[in-house]
Amino acid sequence: MGYGKDGAPIVIIPWHNAVAELEKIILLHIEIDENLTIGKKIETLGEKYNLIVNNVSEHFEWNDNHLNLVTMKDLMMLSDEEIADNKIIETLRKDKRANNNNY
Repeated sequence: MGYGKDGAPIVIIPWHNAVAELEKIILLHIEIDENLTIGKKIETLGEKYNLIVNNVSEHFEWNDNHLNLVTMKDLMMLSDEEIADNKIIETLRKDKRANNNNY
């Protein structure tokens, strides 16, 4: 899973023949539903959810609503480190700085 040159989400699947030689590469352009509940996002992420929670918890107290800071497209396409560091933690730090400046 990843992004194509045009930024569209794609899945690339290697197709092997009977003797395990790469025969074809299948390219799928996919659509991702952005309107999932927190529970469905967690279910869809599987073990990746725990990795995200562990990374974020090193810096901030975890709340499942943090998943709403990231598009479902990014939750599916980015690594757990990219989601935690570049999306959730970065946003929480910006929010914390903004709140500190308001006092």
